[in-house]
Amino acid sequence: IKEGPEHWPERREAFGDAVVDTLAEYFPGLRESILYRQVLTPWDLEQEFGLTEGNIFHGELSLEQLLFLRPAAGWARYRTPIEGLWVCGSGTPSRRRDHGCPRRAGGEDDAAVEGAVSRYDDIVIGAGVDGLVAATRLGAAGQRVLVVDRAEGPGGRSAAHEFHPGYRSPGLLSDTAAFRPILAKELDLARFGVRRREEAVRCVTLCEDGTTVDPEASESPWHAWLSEVAPVLESFVDASPLELLHPERASFGELLRRGYEVRRLGRKTMMELLRVPPMSISD
Repeated sequence: IKEGPEHWPERREAFGDAVVDTLAEYFPGLRESILYRQVLTPWDLEQEFGLTEGNIFHGELSLEQLLFLRPAAGWARYRTPIEGLWVCGSGTPSRRRDHGCPRRAGGEDDAAVEGAVSRYDDIVIGAGVDGLVAATRLGAAGQRVLVVDRAEGPGGRSAAHEFHPGYRSPGLLSDTAAFRPILAKELDLARFGVRRREEAVRCVTLCEDGTTVDPEASESPWHAWLSEVAPVLESFVDASPLELLHPERASFGELLRRGYEVRRLGRKTMMELLRVPPMSISD
């Protein structure tokens, strides 16, 4: 990759060998079991399918732009069959592979761990954004909460990483666009000095000839469609998701309201919107 895209075709199989060799370290006999393989480099994706630089997302998109209903802050409702155990981020499995009992990473003595956790009503595994939100909501409800994570500090994938003494990089999820204002209000983050900047994110695409994206792109049909469906999407994101396994717990009025919000977009816009969520399955 450092040598440039013009060398990717000749390095294609060498890259494939490197991937297989790495996996073979963990899966003995892997090489012998492979009957056929195909290596696609970014150059191949661009030449064969027209994907610029081989980017399958057609550009660098944020999670909001992808329109995927991914787990977001405030959606921390991933209950497990174990009473009081919530899984909301990076896990802390024991070396004994016994994940049925909440314990600290490393497989300490069962009696010591059970004695320590017995003082808590709920265990939240993972100190990422979702885990911290879950712990805060549980604590506000009067529960005694323990948050555990294999990392030294909180933040999960949103936490900054010091890759060299004195040099830090932002976390993988450093973009706060998906953190909903309604959640910040419910958690009373302003009391702790958190302030949200409401400025629009400024994005620019620099082409090789020095030009940028046409300013008139903001008036495109795609931009107009997003502006039309944005209020409906925001209403869904700000609300707790329906429990699909127990739809009877949702009120009929809530189901009717959500369906009406989508239906009043009109048949054409509604059908276009309903096509978006399953697209990741097709990919």
